[in-house]
Amino acid sequence: GAPRMCLIWVLPPVVAAIASWIAATRYDCPRCACTSLPRLEEPAPSRTPPRRNMVMYGNCSYEAEGVSSSAVRELRRLSAQAEVAFPAELEILEHVCGLRDGRRIADIGCGAGDVARALLRALPHARVVCADMDPRMLRRARRSLELTPEAAGRWSVSYFDLTREDVVWRDDQRFDFAIVRYVLQHLPHPLRAARVLHRMLRPGGVAALIDVDDGIGAVVHPPINALGRHAAALRALQHARGGNRLIGREMPKLLRSAGFRQVRVRAALASSDSVENGLDLFRIFIDAERLLPLVQLGAIRHSALMRARRAVARWFDKHNEDVATVMIPSLIVCGVHVARH
Repeated sequence: GAPRMCLIWVLPPVVAAIASWIAATRYDCPRCACTSLPRLEEPAPSRTPPRRNMVMYGNCSYEAEGVSSSAVRELRRLSAQAEVAFPAELEILEHVCGLRDGRRIADIGCGAGDVARALLRALPHARVVCADMDPRMLRRARRSLELTPEAAGRWSVSYFDLTREDVVWRDDQRFDFAIVRYVLQHLPHPLRAARVLHRMLRPGGVAALIDVDDGIGAVVHPPINALGRHAAALRALQHARGGNRLIGREMPKLLRSAGFRQVRVRAALASSDSVENGLDLFRIFIDAERLLPLVQLGAIRHSALMRARRAVARWFDKHNEDVATVMIPSLIVCGVHVARH
């Protein structure tokens, strides 16, 4: 009787304490010397129109399965994007934006951790906090970084919503440098995000925005008309979800409006001609499956998707590196945090 009654009274608080500890340490690397982001409550996934079975998190138009036909395919695309595009972006971050080794860096919208791994390898004394709205991406990032020996003890991962202006930042939580890569195009309130960036940086810290502008979009030569003619529809779909594929032209003014100064604008270019077997490496970016959400919404017919699939297959069968080129530009805008008096 007495031992059993003791267990009844003792077990609930013990279980609650263990559950609380697990929740608090679910993402952070226990060996990491980095101070993490202010802890926020994760939102429950909401099923958001226009696609009935698309689960989305936070105030964001992006969801991996909403971009291509499967999350696995989208993760491969993101990994390839980091492989082919980030080296040129990193060069600009270092030589124009002032990224240096030994800094505390926030990778906002880290996805599966591809860019964080590249940063930790290129900057052996830097510390990186990976932040994302999607808990599934954070789990992938953690697994990836745990398998990167040279990154040991220099990273953590945290749930974070860049649009939350109510977060209070302590001095020891602020960053020297924040990278926001291909995130702003998916946010309905990008100025709100820029203001949060200003608050999370120490005075003198730098925010670097990397994103697209379809006005200077990707080049596929020779063109694939069956695919390219639907670019406007894809842009409209993202706009309907609260995104903006023309965000690049707005980024300098966003930083200035948020209080940043010394704003600089550059462009990086990833080209299939710059790497060996470039067309094979860039193949995943010429993807007819990106039209699938338009079919599901009834914006285009299934026959248009089939024509695009055949056209892409013929393009790769017919052309090689001597004839064909794929170029993917990215805009990089950086600004310095200036303390407001």
